[in-house]
Amino acid sequence: MNKFYHNNGQLKSYILRITASSADAEDIVLDTYIRAAEKSHL
Repeated sequence: MNKFYHNNGQLKSYILRITASSADAEDIVLDTYIRAAEKSHL
């Protein structure tokens, strides 16, 4: 979980540039984290 918080800002910044929407970027980052957690059983 610490890795998520460490990289969260970088990932959100990257997604924000693509979507131009802070809310959409946050949703995508959270969805990405959930998928990664499910696959790695975090």
